[in-house]
Amino acid sequence: MKIRLFAAAAMAALLTAPFSAAMASHGGSPIPVPNPLPAIGSMTVTPFSAPSVQFFALGSSVLTEAGRRAVAELVASGREAHATHYYVDGHADRSGSRASNGHLSYARAMAVTRELVRHGIDRSYIVIGAHGEAHPAVTTRDGVAHRMNRRTETKARGEYVWVAAPAPAAR
Repeated sequence: MKIRLFAAAAMAALLTAPFSAAMASHGGSPIPVPNPLPAIGSMTVTPFSAPSVQFFALGSSVLTEAGRRAVAELVASGREAHATHYYVDGHADRSGSRASNGHLSYARAMAVTRELVRHGIDRSYIVIGAHGEAHPAVTTRDGVAHRMNRRTETKARGEYVWVAAPAPAAR
């Protein structure tokens, strides 16, 4: 129960931090809102982009050409959406020891972080996580290598990202 409450409090603080900082930068006055506002019910606000996934070779933290393109696309969409932060989570399959998989997932997250910085993203706006083999995309037995688990997942978070919602059904 304590962990769940802590996680909820941490997420609330994480989601409100940019707004608090923006309020402070405006001298405590209300933050400017895009005008005109969309009609209620026609749009949904989501703070995160869809995750960009980069895959790696067995035992490697070298970003592939496809991975570099995926990062470049995420940066471009992040700029369009006024992204304020990027989140990079490294993962590993279960082919190595837990310790080596932890180090490898960190090295993978750092490879993507370096690519984000190369595209002009300030390092202080990048949050990384290294999950080792703890969160597989595909569940396997210990010692089994699986391509889908050798990955990083990268998301951009902006002050606001407008996503079109489906129109309500006619009655």
